[in-house]
Amino acid sequence: MTVEIVEFVMGDQRTSQSSVYSLPIDLRYRPGRYGWDTDSPKYTFDGGVQDAEDASFVIDLPNGKYQLGCKFQSDGIRAHRISLYGNDQRLGLPFTVPVTTTVVEKVWPIEMANGRLTLVIHFLDRGENAYWVWSGLTLKRIGE
Repeated sequence: MTVEIVEFVMGDQRTSQSSVYSLPIDLRYRPGRYGWDTDSPKYTFDGGVQDAEDASFVIDLPNGKYQLGCKFQSDGIRAHRISLYGNDQRLGLPFTVPVTTTVVEKVWPIEMANGRLTLVIHFLDRGENAYWVWSGLTLKRIGE
């Protein structure tokens, strides 16, 4: 991908904007492209994707510095405690997505040196009904 800003919406959400891509749960990563590198996520809801197993999203992009923005929205059933990792580094502190319909947006700087960004989402809760939620992500190139 060679655009300066690229946005993904998770799950079955549809878009007609040219730099916004839908990321369904069955889209698997292929070299030179993007997609899920795990069998997870397995579930969608009106607002994103969810699962109880960690998931890995991979995208191939030119090396450089990027601003990574992620959106999280609850499925309305429970709050979700989440950690996100980018290329094996934890991105900021763990955070909670509240049970409300409020969208939680997190932004981190990230640098790519091998032409690939691997994002891993991990939930911190345990027990019955413990799972993560993810609504979308944006990558904006901010430097070489």
